[in-house]
Amino acid sequence: MNLVIDQNRLRSKPHEPFAPLEAHLKAAPENMAVLTDTAVFEMLEGNAPVYVASKSLEILSKYPDQVLATDGTGVLMRKELADGKAIAGLVSDDLTKRLRALLRKARLYYD
Repeated sequence: MNLVIDQNRLRSKPHEPFAPLEAHLKAAPENMAVLTDTAVFEMLEGNAPVYVASKSLEILSKYPDQVLATDGTGVLMRKELADGKAIAGLVSDDLTKRLRALLRKARLYYD
C-alpha cells in the first residue's frame, strides 16, 4: 500500500513507540511512502532547516527501498501538455533513485 506523506508525517512524536509512518513501513516491505516535492520544500523551511531536515529524514532513512518520489507539479503539467493526455503515474524513477541514495547516506549520519 502506498501512503502519501507530508511534512507532519515525517517525524515521530515523543509519546509514540513508532510513528504512524514507521509503523506503515515496518508492517510490510511492499508498503511504500510517497514523498512529494511539496514535502521536501516544507522539510527545509523555518529557522533551523538542517535540524528539521535531519529529523524529517530519520525514519525514511531506515527504509530507503520503500520510498517513492513524485515529479513536481510543473513537470507533471508539462508532461500532460506534451503528451496530450492525463499522467498515468506520478512517481519519478529518477527522483526516486536519487532520493534513495540520499537516504542511504543520511543513514550513515544517524548510525
